[in-house]
Amino acid sequence: GLDYKIASGGGRMKITMDRYGADWEMVKRGWETHVLGKGRPFRSAEEAVRTFYKENPDKYKEELNIDGWIKLFDEIGNSLGWVEFTGGEPLLKKDVVGIVSYAYKNTSIFAGGITTNAVSPKNSYKKINMILEEIPNNKILNVGISLDGIPKVHDEIRGIEGNFEKAIYLFNELKELKIEIIDRSR
Repeated sequence: GLDYKIASGGGRMKITMDRYGADWEMVKRGWETHVLGKGRPFRSAEEAVRTFYKENPDKYKEELNIDGWIKLFDEIGNSLGWVEFTGGEPLLKKDVVGIVSYAYKNTSIFAGGITTNAVSPKNSYKKINMILEEIPNNKILNVGISLDGIPKVHDEIRGIEGNFEKAIYLFNELKELKIEIIDRSR
């Protein structure tokens, strides 16, 4: 048995509680998934995301590519002071270095962050280092590494054996970049 549940109703445009012109059926799907925990079960969030993308390959087309991000930042960038890149694993996105670099160089953003689950720590390290080389020195990039508890609990929640160790590996590698590290674990 499981002592937690990961359920998905198919994304916020399919199920929601408060946005996107929700009709009753949409609200009902949201209530059943988010409140009652009824939905298609998965062993991990990673399995859910991979399964839905495999079943719906056109969903990739709905994500903003680098040109879409540039257009967005050109339109609203001067009203931004902070931007946070999160959701899924942003460092697996092939254009993440260009997107973050563009935002920092061409908008009024003075600080922001990127959150990783460290599922691919060497890739995460490489891309964070590339971003730091690109952004102006007077701007701040906070890097968050998701941890859900002690190693066993973290790996069970993430559904990836050894993910806790990957997160700690990435943390230690980032310390070598000679950047300010804030350790909130103590």
